[in-house]
Amino acid sequence: MSQIQHKLPSLDVVKDIDLEYLSQLITGLRRCSTKAGSYEGKCPFCHSSNSRSLKDAHNLPAFIYPHPNGEGFGFKCCSCKGHYVTTFKLLVALNADSQQYALDRWNAGRFCGRNFNCPIPLVIKDQMEIERKARALEHRKKYEQQRQLNKTLASLRDGSISPIDR
Repeated sequence: MSQIQHKLPSLDVVKDIDLEYLSQLITGLRRCSTKAGSYEGKCPFCHSSNSRSLKDAHNLPAFIYPHPNGEGFGFKCCSCKGHYVTTFKLLVALNADSQQYALDRWNAGRFCGRNFNCPIPLVIKDQMEIERKARALEHRKKYEQQRQLNKTLASLRDGSISPIDR
């Protein structure tokens, strides 16, 4: 007996999108020599120009590591202990364009929403809500038409309305 297997789209697309956004936020991003699939660079929180003076700067790296479920990357700074399990949460914390990031993931293959670590973009969510309301309105119209038809048929069956009176 053969099993039907559904081919899921590759999550490598998500990792590419994550790296594109992370490379804009993290200076000195390079492959980590000690951990496979990881990257290291300077933390955007504790290496920003207004947060520390040069003498207080540290040499501890911030790590970009593959998410445990294989979907994108997480972020951890060894100095300030900043830890964000998803790129989306890091973008929100930095007040970066997280909605554009979510939209890029959506356009790449709908890697957002339920069962993903990135919510559906607000633009798409609003569009889905409008479509849902239109479907509900259409359903309501059909329901009311069927209801009227059922009332008429019941009246005919009971004899309260003769077919000629209609």
